[in-house]
Amino acid sequence: MFVDSLRHLRARYAAVQAVLPTIACPCAVVWGDSDPFFPVPAGERTAAHISGASFSVLSGCGHLIPEEKPTAIIRAVLAQVHSAEYGHA
Repeated sequence: MFVDSLRHLRARYAAVQAVLPTIACPCAVVWGDSDPFFPVPAGERTAAHISGASFSVLSGCGHLIPEEKPTAIIRAVLAQVHSAEYGHA
């Protein structure tokens, strides 16, 4: 199933990509620079499709960011919330 998913990523993520521009809330896109499945440019493209999204890269982090760097995720979310609260998003 996993290998099949990787073979058909474009088709599987077309619906997700179509929805991204409709997101109307502050978003933080956080990406690991060592993700073995989705390189940093995939994260950049994701963030670019969401109006006003912030984008950050975590050094030495792979695909499972919440497990690998939970504190970094918390910081990114809090920074996004703080930014939105004060109109800087």
